[in-house]
Amino acid sequence: MFLVKGCFPTSPGGTPITTTTPLPSGDCCPALVQTPISNQLADGFMSFAYNSDTCRSTATVTCQQPQGQGLELQAAIVVNQINFIDVALDTLTLPATCVGGVWQMAQPPLNINEISCVLTDPV
Repeated sequence: MFLVKGCFPTSPGGTPITTTTPLPSGDCCPALVQTPISNQLADGFMSFAYNSDTCRSTATVTCQQPQGQGLELQAAIVVNQINFIDVALDTLTLPATCVGGVWQMAQPPLNINEISCVLTDPV
């Protein structure tokens, strides 16, 4: 973590006030955005919760079907339009991690260029 020192101006003859403010580390990422998928699957509702608003380094990604409609569909998180990360009935929640300014998900880690939430009929 880096620190920045700053001085605030004072009246002539006054003592300067010095403050130290931490800067975000190098592992901060922009907000994730749901990308509609270009296939025959319906889009689900995707939400993102972050560990911080100033330096996002971890995220909880949730994919779910519309609530209260009794559809009983499976929700799936898809990365980069081709990688189905996981599937669950109704709601799926997975972690994402920021590494070097790039969001990653799954094991082994996949760099997230696009992330989607799709709905499918249970098999």
